Amino acid sequence: MSVSVIGELLPHRARLSPDVEAVVSPTKRMTYREYNGIVNKLAHYLLQLQVQKGDRVALICKNSHYFPIIYMAAAKIGAVTVPINWRLKTDGIRYILEDCTPKVLFYDGEFDQVAPLLGTLPFLQQEIRMDIEEDDSFLEELVKGYPDEEPQVDVIGEDPAVIIYTSARKTAWGK
Repeated sequence: MSVSVIGELLPHRARLSPDVEAVVSPTKRMTYREYNGIVNKLAHYLLQLQVQKGDRVALICKNSHYFPIIYMAAAKIGAVTVPINWRLKTDGIRYILEDCTPKVLFYDGEFDQVAPLLGTLPFLQQEIRMDIEEDDSFLEELVKGYPDEEPQVDVIGEDPAVIIYTSARKTAWGK
């Protein structure tokens, strides 16, 4: 089978080796079957939030198992993930968010620089706080009850999957 879009990689791998470990973090281990299942649930959750093909989903977190789950869920529905460097100051994060106008923002509650932005950006339909260090089952609870079947969205190889900002502005990092 030829895989032509990022969102097809995971279900393909889950069919080939469902019981092989796919994601390992200090607090979580998932097989390809488990990984694909939670990604599909999150994809359906995002669809329920009216996130559509081409919409942006912003993400501010350190390395954790949440990152690949959110990234793949967005890819499966044709949404564009915008990972934002957690080291940026509030103004740098605001600049990126205002530039890419995501519908959804996932952020780790540990980052105080995000708090001043919450509720101030009208394009954000959902701001989802993740307390990664404290609550390892956050995503499982968020998507509880959503189907784990593949979402039915027509995504093609030319659809963008990620926007990466290499810098926000000179003032983003501070002096």
